[in-house]
Amino acid sequence: MHVVIPCYNEAERMDEAEVGRLLADPDTRVLFVDDGSSDDTARVLGAICERAPGGRAELLVLERNQGK
Repeated sequence: MHVVIPCYNEAERMDEAEVGRLLADPDTRVLFVDDGSSDDTARVLGAICERAPGGRAELLVLERNQGK
């Protein structure tokens, strides 16, 4: 299963434990899409991706906000 999580200025709200629950299933992969955040979202998501088991979380950073 692939889960896409759109993010915009989520640095303070992102719950790594919730992402961990998703990734507990070895068949699940997560793609975070940072939609031009102006806060620390990309750094927070990058750190989550680095700790994800088996590289099953990835981050796509968009330079400007484009919406869904």
